[in-house]
Amino acid sequence: MQESLSNVFKKIFGSRNDRILKKLSRFADSVEALEPAALELSDEALKAKTQEFRDRIAGGENLEAIMPEVFSIIREASRRAKNHRHFHCQLIGGRVLYEGNVAEMRTGEGKTIVCHLAAYMRVCQGMKVHIVTVNDYLVERDAEFARPIFEMLGVSVGYIQSQVDPGGREGIRQQAYGCDITYGTNSEFGFDYLRD
Repeated sequence: MQESLSNVFKKIFGSRNDRILKKLSRFADSVEALEPAALELSDEALKAKTQEFRDRIAGGENLEAIMPEVFSIIREASRRAKNHRHFHCQLIGGRVLYEGNVAEMRTGEGKTIVCHLAAYMRVCQGMKVHIVTVNDYLVERDAEFARPIFEMLGVSVGYIQSQVDPGGREGIRQQAYGCDITYGTNSEFGFDYLRD
């Protein structure tokens, strides 16, 4: 009896997963609805949005309320700099990552640009962001791919690799860590933490 009642509720209200996806889809719709306004911004106005977001967030604006606008701006910067506009499912993935959850994505579904959404939101909150990839090749590739997108928004990008300035004697690592966003592998971030 209990199981059949549960099935009735599931049919009426959907599963927990269905409800979460519906909420995330509405969020992605709200980001997409802001596209016309983002398209009208000049490059200078687009860049100025980062400081505007930082000021608004520091002033206490609700993160939930500002997030669609923040995502729409990084989405537009990505379109202008790399001709990559985040799709609906990528906007959902960015929101999931921002919330500290895991978003499973297949090869070719755009993991490289999904993380930009969550990273930019954190940067607008005044945080430094570390993006972890699996090897030195992807560290450099992804950082160089992201750099022009984030530069359009006045956000700095650096990266650390295992063979570059081990131990931090040349200051290259400190410079990378001074950036708003730093790419690296989990082992490099871990060893740098232990070295400090």
